[in-house]
Amino acid sequence: NNNDFKNIEKSKLLRNSILGMLNSKNYEIVRLPRADYFIKQKPDIKIHELLNKLNCDTILTGKILQFQNNYFVSYSVTTVEIYLELTDKFNNILWSAKHAASSHEGALPLSPISLLTGLIVASSNKQDEVAYQMIDAVSRRIISTLPDKNVIEFLSFEEPSILDILITEKINKINNPQNLLTKGAYEEALTLSKKLIKKNPNILENFLYASIAELKLKNYSSSINYALKAIASGYEKEEIFSILGIAYLKSKQINMAEASFQKGLMIKPSSSLLNYNLALLKEIQSDWKTSAKIYFLAGTLSLDEKSNIRLYKSLKSLKRLSTKNVYAKEYYNKLGVKVSNFLKVN
Repeated sequence: NNNDFKNIEKSKLLRNSILGMLNSKNYEIVRLPRADYFIKQKPDIKIHELLNKLNCDTILTGKILQFQNNYFVSYSVTTVEIYLELTDKFNNILWSAKHAASSHEGALPLSPISLLTGLIVASSNKQDEVAYQMIDAVSRRIISTLPDKNVIEFLSFEEPSILDILITEKINKINNPQNLLTKGAYEEALTLSKKLIKKNPNILENFLYASIAELKLKNYSSSINYALKAIASGYEKEEIFSILGIAYLKSKQINMAEASFQKGLMIKPSSSLLNYNLALLKEIQSDWKTSAKIYFLAGTLSLDEKSNIRLYKSLKSLKRLSTKNVYAKEYYNKLGVKVSNFLKVN
């Protein structure tokens, strides 16, 4: 409630930074727009009710305890302190932590994580830059105390981001399937897609949107059906095979999933998303050498795409694999060098 850093969207930046750090833990994460969709519908929604709607086990909530700048005679100290807790639908606190970061600790270099999650923006205000560093540091410290999820399973695969697919679409207030998906309104997007398909089945993008909506709603058989209908009608872009592959994976149809990813890569070999998921599939199959090679490729492609989260996840995956395979260790070091060079240039 103080007047420090009025121009910084404190909650938004911390929320996004924490989510970026959380991506390294291999949990299945419900994206923020989906949670916000239900919260906006019912601002006083209870935690157990929200978790039931999200089909989710736990929720991570928090408070900003300090976000201020203290001035002294010849210098100032910026402090950011936050508290987080993980609770289940019965309101049991499963984990909690409180951490602070302060600029009096000296110059805290921005971690690759923060730069890769899009936290840092160009700023001519040196005080704001220090605040960004503190956001990065406190997020990194607090999430590092949350236990890792070490088991790699089907839920760990990365679903196609709506923004990955709709990157050229202008998001506005018009209720079309694209905008509804981006806002997390999956049910509404599915209903509208079905109406549009019935009205004009020749517009194949609507099958794509229906498939995405069903995937997000965890109706995997329906997602597969819409994707196959789109492909059978001539829609053969890499994103449809990415969605199809994930839906097959969630249905534990491994061979069909791999075939879908490979088909997508024939269309667009430079897709970091398809390569990342194929690498994860190979890791589950214990083909660690192939997995490491493809993780490295996914990370390199992510640099070109400026796909920040996927770059970090590729690096994290190689680090995990490096304890099992010497090739993975080599690829981890090589990708680390590429990331370091990228950060120097940018």
